[in-house]
Amino acid sequence: MLVDVSKPIERMNRYLEQAEQEQASQHESDLELRLSLEQERRLVEQLTNEKADLIEQLRDLKADLDRQKSQIIESVHDDIESLEIELKTRQDEIANLKVAHQTVVDTFENRLEDMQRQLIGKDETIQQLLREGGSADSSPMNQ
Repeated sequence: MLVDVSKPIERMNRYLEQAEQEQASQHESDLELRLSLEQERRLVEQLTNEKADLIEQLRDLKADLDRQKSQIIESVHDDIESLEIELKTRQDEIANLKVAHQTVVDTFENRLEDMQRQLIGKDETIQQLLREGGSADSSPMNQ
């Protein structure tokens, strides 16, 4: 009795062929997954490096801004000090001008009073001469 084993062998060959195809397909999927994972790893590494670079640039920019801010604040303080000194100088000049003006006014008023006294004195002299019978034409002022 001979048993026909061709059908089970064919079935087994199909199973083996199918298993080999599945294994090849799985191997290809594994390779694609490894490739994808490697690409993702490289991308993550690249993004991490870019992030570190950006953080460093931001730190540098912040340091520059802090330096510029300090310089501006120092410059403004210097300008304020200069303006305060100039203001004090101008206030002193104004005070000195007020004193000088008052001195001129006082001097003028004193001279005016002196002139008024002199005029009053001369007027009294003229009046006295007129009363004494002398004429104004012979007074020392008209000679």
